[in-house]
This record gives sequence, structure tokens and C-alpha cells, in this order.
Amino acid sequence: EPIAFELATLDEHMATALANRAELDQAEAGVAARGALVNVAKSDLYPKLFLAGRYQTRYAAGRAKPLNPYVGDPYRGIRFEAGLGLRQQLNFGQTRARIQQAQAEYAEVAFQQEAAHQLIQFELEDAYRNVRIAKAALESAEQSFRLGKEWLGFETVNFDLDIGDTENLVNAVRQSLTLEAAYYEAIRQHNLSILKLWRAEGTLRQRLDGGTLVD
Repeated sequence: EPIAFELATLDEHMATALANRAELDQAEAGVAARGALVNVAKSDLYPKLFLAGRYQTRYAAGRAKPLNPYVGDPYRGIRFEAGLGLRQQLNFGQTRARIQQAQAEYAEVAFQQEAAHQLIQFELEDAYRNVRIAKAALESAEQSFRLGKEWLGFETVNFDLDIGDTENLVNAVRQSLTLEAAYYEAIRQHNLSILKLWRAEGTLRQRLDGGTLVD
């Protein structure tokens, strides 16, 4: 049976594809990651402010605390250290080389994202065009099949009334079978074109999991 499907406009199917194709999400995530790496590489050109601290406590049972403030006990006590400073990498040549490498990798991923975008548009347009062609072919095959059955019915009635020709009946049967086969082949091509359109717009798996299609 033909899949029940209402073909929308090309722009509507294109918007669905751009919103559902996983390749675009992957490419966008890759571009964001490479952009972050570029920013990290550029940050080495500038000094970094840092705050560091350390806290340490020591305790041993049975040891008396010394009363002399100039005498320490390595097994008892509390220690806290803190520091504030600037850190600057001085290997500017290597830093610029890392920045250029990160920018080149970013440009490569951005190009892949654009290529994926164009490829998806091409696939969607091709699938959309094939659905329209298959739909028109199915309508034509269905009409031919209907006319063939009418001709067969006409020849069958004439033959039963003994006013028809055997050769005409045989030709009508042969033509009806041929048109029937062509009709079911047109249904197959129609259904396949719709499945390819759903795959091109990234909704085929959703329709399969959601029970839209049954075996």
C-alpha cells in the first residue's frame, strides 16, 4: 500500500532537516570545541593572576605543647600559607605557533560544518524532487491500471455474451497484468522515495521508533 504522506513545501522539509540531522549537531559541537581551544592558546600571550593556598594540621597524642614560642614541634601544630601572584609564559614564538595550529584546526572543522550543511541541502532537495516524480508516476500508473481493469471487464462481459473475440480477451488479460505489475512497482518506488526523504530530513529513525511505520 502507498505510505500515507502529505508532501509539504521544500522550505518546510529543509527546515526539518536542518533541525534534526545529527551531523549538523556534531559539526556545531566540533566548531565550538575548536573555538575554545583557540581561546585557550591565545590566553598564553597574557599574564595570569593566581591565588594559591595551603593548610596543614598535625597532631600526636600524648605530646605536651611547648610553651616557648621559638621552639616548634614537628608533630603538633597548624600551618597556613597563602600567595598571590602573576604568571607569564615567555615562549611567545611557541605560543603563536600553537595559536596558528589551533586556528587552522578551527578553520578545518568550520569548513567541514559548511560542507555538511551543503551536503544535507543537496540530499534533501534530491529526495524531495524524487518524491514528486514518484508521486506523479504513481498517479499515472494507478490511472493506467484502472483503465486496464475496465478494458478487461469490458472484454470479459463480451466474451461471456459470446460477442467478444478471444484474442481481445487474452490481450486485455495480458495488458491488465502488465499494468498491475507496473502499478505495484510504482507504489514501491513511491514508498522508497518517501523513506529516503525522511532519512534526508533526519526523521526516519523517529518515525520507526514511534510506530509510524509498520512491517
